[in-house]
Amino acid sequence: MKLKPDYPGAWYNKGVTLGELGRSQEELHAYDEALKLKPDYPEAWYNKGVALGELGRSQEALQAYDEALKLKPDYPKAWYNKGVALGKLGRSQEALQAYDEALKLKPDDPEALNNKGNAQFYLGRYKEALDAYDRATRLKPDFSRACYNKSLAIHRLGRDKEALEAVEEALRLAPELKEAKELKTQLRAEGVNWWRWWFGVSWPRRLGGGVLVLILAACAVLPLFKEDIFCIVNTGKTWEYYVIPALVCLLLLLSPSIRWLRAGPLHMELSPISEPYKREAEPLISTFSN
Repeated sequence: MKLKPDYPGAWYNKGVTLGELGRSQEELHAYDEALKLKPDYPEAWYNKGVALGELGRSQEALQAYDEALKLKPDYPKAWYNKGVALGKLGRSQEALQAYDEALKLKPDDPEALNNKGNAQFYLGRYKEALDAYDRATRLKPDFSRACYNKSLAIHRLGRDKEALEAVEEALRLAPELKEAKELKTQLRAEGVNWWRWWFGVSWPRRLGGGVLVLILAACAVLPLFKEDIFCIVNTGKTWEYYVIPALVCLLLLLSPSIRWLRAGPLHMELSPISEPYKREAEPLISTFSN
């Protein structure tokens, strides 16, 4: 560069090297110099977006990816990173569209599938998110973060037993994964939360819980009547008459929560793990005519 400071390829390669060293601010400056010399340089726009994203400047990163895609619409990594930037900005629907574009160009990208699942998760589309995570783990069986995300989606669908199996698989692949440990603890606790135990799992339990709730409601209402109802129920009883059956029903309803109460409530709202930005890590060996 001392010999030829107007060489965009050299500035680009300097940026790549600085990025690998974690010096994002200097990396960004190098790409800016490359783009002054060659504005139609999609790889430089792309890596500029990576540097901006790593500096927490997601809106500017998004603009850089848009510039890269104007020059090179069939650039799957740029679509992927655009999705990451949009996700960080909370624009999940647009992020989903970006991941779809990336997957049209590279259908076997497990990271894009994982992040697509996350966008669907944040949109409340848990079944579709689960399908995306399943595809990601089929392509990359040791993808621990996708296994964790899969367990989170299954949990949101109310299938806690399956969710626990999935999170245990994530921990088998990555025992140090903090989010998976927290979810496993939460699943074990919520698995005995009385409302979820009775009404969030299966129809037989829902029916049994419904019967207990009806009996409890009857014990609260019947003492208000001083006469028989349809000559079937003897309602001429005081409140004390209904205390024992009401307590029995209440204890049965709340009994699954004993372990949950002992474990203590969990206040953490767990979120899926997104894959980070992808950079063009290899320097370009090329010549430019200036």
